[in-house]
Amino acid sequence: MASVLVSKEVVIAGAHDRRGEMTSIDGGTWPFAVEALGSHVTIQGLRFVRPNGGAIEVNMVRGLVIADCRFEGIEPISSQDMAGAGVGIGIGISTTRKPPTPAQPGQPEDVSGSISVINNYIDAVGGTAGDLTVGVLVFSVGKPPDKAVDLYVSGNRISNVTERAVNVRQLGGRAYIERNVITTGSIVGAAGVAAPDGILVFGTGSYLVAHNSIQSDWATGAGIRVHGGFAGWPVTGAVVLDNDVNMVAPASAVFGANSAAIEIRGFAQGNVVIDNRIRGRARAALAVATRDAGIPGNSQFVSNDLEGFQPLPAGVSVQDAGTGTVIVKLGGKDK
Repeated sequence: MASVLVSKEVVIAGAHDRRGEMTSIDGGTWPFAVEALGSHVTIQGLRFVRPNGGAIEVNMVRGLVIADCRFEGIEPISSQDMAGAGVGIGIGISTTRKPPTPAQPGQPEDVSGSISVINNYIDAVGGTAGDLTVGVLVFSVGKPPDKAVDLYVSGNRISNVTERAVNVRQLGGRAYIERNVITTGSIVGAAGVAAPDGILVFGTGSYLVAHNSIQSDWATGAGIRVHGGFAGWPVTGAVVLDNDVNMVAPASAVFGANSAAIEIRGFAQGNVVIDNRIRGRARAALAVATRDAGIPGNSQFVSNDLEGFQPLPAGVSVQDAGTGTVIVKLGGKDK
């Protein structure tokens, strides 16, 4: 359904006019789709105004830069792949139409090399409580050793999503999710389809989630979630470092079972949460949660600052359902 299909190496760059206005693309259904197998593509300096479904979709590429673009509103469109919910995505990089599973992993080898999504402004306003709107989505990319991915999601400002601001699921390589500023907005998307998280990293891959600022207005979901959903795709060795997470659900909110500032869930081993600052209100500040048969093990929470956080059960800030969890307190104080 894309308006423009990019099938070979190219640089698409916007320019500013004499008044300093960016090159703009108004409306359109997925203005750009990238299917440039084995080629490098750059898209930079463009302004997208309320595209239908999403703005940039990438299915095949070897090396990608999406930088310094503005996304001002998204008009979701109905998706049979997501139980008929309306779906809107700012930037989608995926080799599968649905969330990948071990039985249906997509074609991760089709996207490889250095993938950079940097310094973009994404306002996903337009989604309702029946929609799923996402800022940056990356599904099933990279296949080591020769088609691995180095993913950089950095310096972006993302707001008004109804599902996840950054959603990275099943990576063959390394991901660096750093220095993004996320403000979720108050609308939560289609119930029962996907949890509303600020940042989700899911499945295999090497993940660093660092120096991000997240404000979550939701009473459900997590500010940052590290999730291993399948025994064959565990999440191991992820580092969640030096993030500011502010949970600002209304005082009247009823918190869901998955409400947490930072959560480790499911088939997850040896993940580290260190030197983060957590404020506001949620069911828990730091959570370790089982999912299906997945029991997290050897999680470490080190020197996280919970001053100013109010958990739902008074005096409880860590929910521990895993094994071998280590908690190192900040300055010896019970925070």
